[in-house]
Amino acid sequence: MLPISMQKRKSIYEKIKPLINGPNTRIVLRVVALLLLIVFVDSIVNSYNINKKLHSPEFASKIDRQNEYTRMFRYQRNIYISGFSLFLYFLIFRSQSIVADLSKMEVNQDAIAKQTKNNQSQVETLISENEKLSKQLKDLKKMEKEHQAMKSQAENTSKEYMKLKEEYNDLLGKKTKDQKKKD
Repeated sequence: MLPISMQKRKSIYEKIKPLINGPNTRIVLRVVALLLLIVFVDSIVNSYNINKKLHSPEFASKIDRQNEYTRMFRYQRNIYISGFSLFLYFLIFRSQSIVADLSKMEVNQDAIAKQTKNNQSQVETLISENEKLSKQLKDLKKMEKEHQAMKSQAENTSKEYMKLKEEYNDLLGKKTKDQKKKD
């Protein structure tokens, strides 16, 4: 990785991404891989044929033998170079796909993190509103109990007043309206 910040790496990758992920680039890279594969297979076949020729009893001349060893060395060298190049091609191809997937996941992660923050702030506001409403509910229940107590106290006071009024009227000898109606 480059020794630069993640933000700069992302911006560089975003600029290069259309070039790397373009359809023409993929075609070119696959053609190059196919050519490397052809060179690899051709080198293996030619190396095998030369090895077969060197170990046959028909070969007697030292000069021809030396030339064949030189050709075999070249083909073996091509096997190693093209094989290693193919290996690196697949390694780079896989690494590039992993980086692309990782960048997609990072974008998704950022979106999910923002969504989580929004949800968390909404939850906090709802919790605070819930606490306020529960406090108001408790206050209303307390006021209702006080109202019931005052109502029962008022009824008791009214009954006591009526009772005292009747006793007062009895003492004075006056008839109340109810008593007059009964007569």
